[in-house]
Amino acid sequence: MDSHTDAERLPALPLDDPKWSPAELEPWGQVDEAKARLTQECMRRRGFDDFPLHPAPAEPIGDDPAPAVATGMSFSSRFHPTDPGYAKRWGYGYDPDASRKSMERYLREEKAKNTGRPLTPAEDDAEYSCRPESSDSSRLTKGVSGTGPYHLRDFLSYIDTRKMTVAEQAEKDPELKEAFASWSVCMTDKGQKAYESPGAAGKYWRDKQSKDMKQGALATSTAIADVECKFEHNTIGIWWHVLKRHEEADLKRHKDRYGQVRKDMDAYLSNARAVLEKS
Repeated sequence: MDSHTDAERLPALPLDDPKWSPAELEPWGQVDEAKARLTQECMRRRGFDDFPLHPAPAEPIGDDPAPAVATGMSFSSRFHPTDPGYAKRWGYGYDPDASRKSMERYLREEKAKNTGRPLTPAEDDAEYSCRPESSDSSRLTKGVSGTGPYHLRDFLSYIDTRKMTVAEQAEKDPELKEAFASWSVCMTDKGQKAYESPGAAGKYWRDKQSKDMKQGALATSTAIADVECKFEHNTIGIWWHVLKRHEEADLKRHKDRYGQVRKDMDAYLSNARAVLEKS
């Protein structure tokens, strides 16, 4: 069994539960449709009677995903890299084939969605202030704690913010610090630099990639050693258990706030459905 297999078999961490991720909720697409309808209603009240529900972009969406592939992807695993084959081929970088396929799917979806005509200059100037997230509209925020667009961004991003905060706290945990120290010794034994943690190694090479877009053999050898050391020292297993313990503690410590976030998500989705039913 390799470290990639280990990572794939691990259960989802508490804060990775789909109930905390708006993007994973099946009806979340209704929110975008509700926003489009509210924007259209607002524009019609302002005299733009034929404002399209789904305006086409000013510049046609092309078929080539290449310009967005390099900057539009992120890693799905908290422990990346975990696959020795991936590390050997891509180091700490992105798999351009997977990135391209994802971006091609996104472009197809955008083309299918934006079926209306492009906006006129006058419509374009007025449209931004009519967007629900940019206006004082309460149709989508009824029952949501707090007020205004900034609060919306807060409750929609709260879980990701807590994930990052808890992950930083977990790295100070003595058990994980010991695991990272063992991983670091393993890395030097394999001829690599004494990186403080797997995250530090990945950041070092991704920062270099952002400057010259190429990582080369050194990055690849580091990534391969990284994966091997994770497996040899059960780094991912320990890492997962420490994160799980800290996330569970955070859920208990901030129980009321997490509960309110869940209520806010439900209210937001319910309001979106109401908008669609009345339109």
